[in-house]
Amino acid sequence: MHLACLEDDALGEPLDVFWQRELDRQIVRQREPWKLETNQGLDRPELLAAHLHTLRWNCVTSTRPDLLQAPYRAGIEIRNYQLEPLRRALSMPRVALSIADDVGLGKTIEAGLILQELKLRQKIRRGLICCPASVVLQSREEMENRFGVSLTIFAREFAHQEKVNQGHNTNP
Repeated sequence: MHLACLEDDALGEPLDVFWQRELDRQIVRQREPWKLETNQGLDRPELLAAHLHTLRWNCVTSTRPDLLQAPYRAGIEIRNYQLEPLRRALSMPRVALSIADDVGLGKTIEAGLILQELKLRQKIRRGLICCPASVVLQSREEMENRFGVSLTIFAREFAHQEKVNQGHNTNP
């Protein structure tokens, strides 16, 4: 049997299917596209809203602080002690942490794990990471390479440009 792909990246490309291996295989022939849906009726608005909320929450980790996603999505090897700030952040109603360790122990990784986990749980849209000026470029590069997070460096030039663009009374 031959099918056409519906994915955006491969729209219309032919697909080969091993029909005998498919579970619960069934051919549905339908002349009117909405006939099946209208015969069953539409969902009640509260059921649709519950479904949309479930999709927005994305997964069980939104409600279970002991299940983490960020460590598995980061392209790095994580040490146990680097998960402690993430655990603490998830227990806070409003996350505000100061991470201070010795050089080379992974402060950027800890900050990236927290930022990524909170974004995956849709608890934040943006975050603020403060670091010494001497490591700003290195931190931005590591966040992009390891976590896929793009950072904007909030320096004097950025603040000036934002005030020019949005007005001088604006707090960038």
